[in-house]
Amino acid sequence: MRKKVKTMRKFKLYLGRTVVLETDGEANGVLDPEEKEERYGLIAFSSLDEEGKLIEIGVQPCHAKYLVESLKDDPLFEEEVSIEVWKYHQEKLYEFDGTLFDALLVAANEGEKYDV
Repeated sequence: MRKKVKTMRKFKLYLGRTVVLETDGEANGVLDPEEKEERYGLIAFSSLDEEGKLIEIGVQPCHAKYLVESLKDDPLFEEEVSIEVWKYHQEKLYEFDGTLFDALLVAANEGEKYDV
């Protein structure tokens, strides 16, 4: 009997004037800070699929460290994924497996040095 292998979604984290974390998928909704989720207030733009999984977020590099604080216990960011980290949209820096929260940590720790 073959074991079913769970494949992780692949994301790209672009560090630049805006930090963008994105994956393939069809947008069906957004994180809406105006409604009830104040903790999403520093996110510049976002997309969710029809299952409510994150497809894309964009933040200003200077806001990333504050976003880490407000989203550290958010279940949306606990998904295990494969992440490629890019300088702007031009140069791949490295890749790793982790959670979406780990991608936010990279943005918080490294994002501002690419905000040029």
